[in-house]
Amino acid sequence: MHTSSNVAKDMLQVGSWSKENQCIPEEHITAIAKSAMDLQSGVYSTFRHNSRQYGAKPFKLWIPHREGELENVLSLAAIHCGDQNQDSVFNNVKNAIVYMVHEPQHILDLKEMPEHFDDPLISWMGSCLYSDNYRDAMIKKDWDRFRSIINKQLVIEKDKRERKRYDRLPQRIVPFHDFHGEHLHGVYSILGQATAGANIKTHELGYYTQFHVAYRASVAWHDFYGNKFHPEGKWYPYVIQMLGTHPESLKSSLIKHVVSSSITDTSVLINPNDPAFCGEHHYEGSFADESGVMHLNQHRRYITNRNRRTPVPRYQKQFFHEHYGQYSSDPKSLFKKSYQGKARVD
Repeated sequence: MHTSSNVAKDMLQVGSWSKENQCIPEEHITAIAKSAMDLQSGVYSTFRHNSRQYGAKPFKLWIPHREGELENVLSLAAIHCGDQNQDSVFNNVKNAIVYMVHEPQHILDLKEMPEHFDDPLISWMGSCLYSDNYRDAMIKKDWDRFRSIINKQLVIEKDKRERKRYDRLPQRIVPFHDFHGEHLHGVYSILGQATAGANIKTHELGYYTQFHVAYRASVAWHDFYGNKFHPEGKWYPYVIQMLGTHPESLKSSLIKHVVSSSITDTSVLINPNDPAFCGEHHYEGSFADESGVMHLNQHRRYITNRNRRTPVPRYQKQFFHEHYGQYSSDPKSLFKKSYQGKARVD
């Protein structure tokens, strides 16, 4: 029987995929995408269409294999990622959904800022103003600043290529660093529901999920895709959700099992980080021997050893040479830096 409790415990994140991993039927990918879109929009922004008011969502879902872009997406993810305790070159990945955060169309069309918008107190008041005009203006201002930062970085990328001095990869950034707090809260409360809905549907259909955080590589994605996802370039990739049938390794955090089993009918204050919970439960060896699930520390050791033996896929080598290596004064050194700790670099 599916309950919210046992589903939460049973949903495990993939660390790597086996050679037996298969593509998921397109109708199931569509069902997973719909589940990501079905949940509430939260407190963010609204727009009107045909005399009705709708809650806006701050993201789009992109399914790259449907237009032959999966290898490019995985190349960008592999070359520009940091350590995320998983196979960082994404062997045997067949399907993925990319969550693209962007400025909504109705805010793109906003031409005039409301009265007194530059007053510093307005920023502190935020949604306390109960005004769509001020909230939308706040969102637009954030995206304008984001685009300014991206434009400056793209000038640097162009210059490196023109001078054949491409000896450093695009700068990693946190794209939402300067967003207003309430704007950011709206974005990520909605995205949290979306990824949870998609993950639950994936589990219900009998598949597995690997998540990869992509937003730090926003400059590299913009350098490659330009304005593909927004006419003014106001977008960034938040996370890539890879879907599959046959995981090679699975990981789970001990704390979610420990805390949930410690909650009783008399619990008043539940602190998921309480050391007392952890002290009452100690696991030796494998987290779950029968299923092959590893807790995070075990999985990190497994992945570290695995990555040392894993070669860089041929298509990623080609991508690297075409977009970075051929413009570098020392392509071998740049390649080694790009894949250090992620794969075997011959």
